[in-house]
Amino acid sequence: MQLQLTIDADRYLLPAGTRVSQLKKRLLNAARGGGGFLRLISANHPTAEVMVTEHSRVRIEYLDDEETAAPKSSVEACSIDEFEMDLDIW
Repeated sequence: MQLQLTIDADRYLLPAGTRVSQLKKRLLNAARGGGGFLRLISANHPTAEVMVTEHSRVRIEYLDDEETAAPKSSVEACSIDEFEMDLDIW
């Protein structure tokens, strides 16, 4: 099983053995403290420092191994049928 952390629109696949309880504590401390940078080691990005504030949208997902496999093609990964668009806003 793989963990995926999403902060706003950025997704990070976390390394095996990541302690979720410690991750949550670090996220909460940053948000409650008015904001702060978290250093993340990710399987799909180089090491990054990410700013987390009380307004950050954070999601922790538990993925099966099949979900973390790379898609066969970009067309398969993103089909137009998956999106709902309201063009009246323009």
